[in-house]
Amino acid sequence: MDAVTAAKDLQELGVNYAQEQLDQIKQAEEQRLRQRRMEREAKERKRLAELYADCDDRFAFIVGYTDGGAPYGVMWEEVGIDMGLPFEEKVKLYHMQMLG
Repeated sequence: MDAVTAAKDLQELGVNYAQEQLDQIKQAEEQRLRQRRMEREAKERKRLAELYADCDDRFAFIVGYTDGGAPYGVMWEEVGIDMGLPFEEKVKLYHMQMLG
């Protein structure tokens, strides 16, 4: 149960809150939900980065590196994914293709 629902339930039981208290409870709950969403998104980005450590913004799959350190492999266009998409979106699309 979230804090806003708990406050409403307590009000039904006779507990009185000032509007300022209700606003503070609502703001705190909104902040908690934003924080949870940000943590989930960060966890997903980390999972995708670990899952596709062998790709970057140019390559869907990095086969190796030249002696000079330049990557080579399969480019995003070669697997049918638009280079202009954000990295996370490209990785998700590639993952869906691979699971297929």
